[in-house]
Amino acid sequence: MLNTMTAVVKGDKFTAAREAALRGIPAIHLRETNGETIIRVPATHLDLVVRWYNEPSTLVPGVGYGPGVLLLYTATRGEAA
Repeated sequence: MLNTMTAVVKGDKFTAAREAALRGIPAIHLRETNGETIIRVPATHLDLVVRWYNEPSTLVPGVGYGPGVLLLYTATRGEAA
């Protein structure tokens, strides 16, 4: 059973929170590092996270992805109830 997901968003914690909220995803800020923010998301929002991850984005040579792009997500399995 999935409990939570961890996701990495390009940008600071304010950008990550705004972009998640725009997509209807409740996110808890965990940490900012190297221009990226790690957030935790309830597993019940897996479909929304996958949709965000699959949104078209542009990779700019020498710069990388723009703010608000979901770079990575992973699910955490918990104990079965």
